[in-house]
Amino acid sequence: MSLDLEAIAAVGALINGFGGLIGKVNDQSVKAELFQKQIETLSKFQELQAAYWDIANENRMQHGRIIELEQKLRFAGALEFRMQVCWSKLDDGYFERTPYCPLCWEDQRKAVHLIEYKEVWECALHNRSWPKGSSS
Repeated sequence: MSLDLEAIAAVGALINGFGGLIGKVNDQSVKAELFQKQIETLSKFQELQAAYWDIANENRMQHGRIIELEQKLRFAGALEFRMQVCWSKLDDGYFERTPYCPLCWEDQRKAVHLIEYKEVWECALHNRSWPKGSSS
């Protein structure tokens, strides 16, 4: 990205540098025409620069969205339905200590942890409970 920024700065400096060359022209009509061309060129350059920044920002946002979707995909791939609830398998092969609500996951793809009570897991959103048991 720094090379792109350096190129943009160099082009801007080059366009602005034409002012020194224009000043050396003796013919006033040629000088006025060159000055007008410099202004037009600078205006187009600024439009291109703004478009570049828009594209760069959109690219960053899309990259962030890709990372977010990859994380969701990994999470979904790690979920296993066991004993009526969803358990997330960790990288080491063990399961998380607290399962997720199967209704929240199936209905809205929301990963909502269940609340642990003495003999049941409960979803506060659905006011529904499932019997506890071993996660393995």
